Amino acid sequence: MLEIDGVSKRFGDFYAVKNIQLQLDQGVYGLLGANGAGKTTFMRMICTLLNPTEGEIRYKGVPIIKEGEKYRKILGYLPQDFGYYPQFTAEEYLLYIAALKGLKENYAKAKTKELLKLVSLEKAKKKKIKTFSGGMKRRLGIAQAMLNDPKVLVLDEPTAGLDPKERIRFRNLISEMAEDRIVLLSTHIVSDVENIANEILIMKDGQIQTTGQVEELTEKLQGKVWKCLMTHEEAAAAEREYPVCNRKKEEGGILLTMISENKPGLNAVTVSPSLEDVYMYYFGEEVSAE
Repeated sequence: MLEIDGVSKRFGDFYAVKNIQLQLDQGVYGLLGANGAGKTTFMRMICTLLNPTEGEIRYKGVPIIKEGEKYRKILGYLPQDFGYYPQFTAEEYLLYIAALKGLKENYAKAKTKELLKLVSLEKAKKKKIKTFSGGMKRRLGIAQAMLNDPKVLVLDEPTAGLDPKERIRFRNLISEMAEDRIVLLSTHIVSDVENIANEILIMKDGQIQTTGQVEELTEKLQGKVWKCLMTHEEAAAAEREYPVCNRKKEEGGILLTMISENKPGLNAVTVSPSLEDVYMYYFGEEVSAE
């Protein structure tokens, strides 16, 4: 169990993370938020790379700062931009990281072989990392995070820059690795967590806005997601007023899917909400700005 008890991180007068209260047990947690929501700062505190300004993080009831190296031995971390050595082969890189983690040589060799097979890099183990595609590098990244068989696995934007096929492959890999450990996966790509996360954590402006399973979060939007066929002028006005989840040009005008507490047009009908609609409900302004 990982307890996040009133954790905040302040830089000067700015709170990057503010008063987070969570309890994480075994399973996959999808940390969903727009860029700048505070996800990376939060995860870096869980990985002891930053100390909280306020509050405390505990693993099995013991503060992780006091546990120090003992806690880091059960921790796996894949940062958004992880460092690698382009002249190393995949095998050399994993053995090197294993040595840095203090793993015994025989265990390191066996684990490296196992993980290269698991992430489908077995045939590329003698190739230099500089020749790898983005997807291959991300898979190597997850392998290095798993070398010590971590009980807490933290993945920061693990599918950033991957094509759809690689993202699906990566999600399946994460799901396979999630047994008997806590997996915290941050992203702003809804589909990355929709089908594999046991629980979704919505983070905005450094705070956790809400948590729950996908079904629980979408249930909260029942009756608030609408589809409506509009003229170009009506659609332009609606896009200024409501978070718009989808815009499709039709023969009779523009078909909008939007979020509104009240009926946004005479011919508007409610539709079943998705997790993407939940994302737009919380982050519509940020998405529009981007």
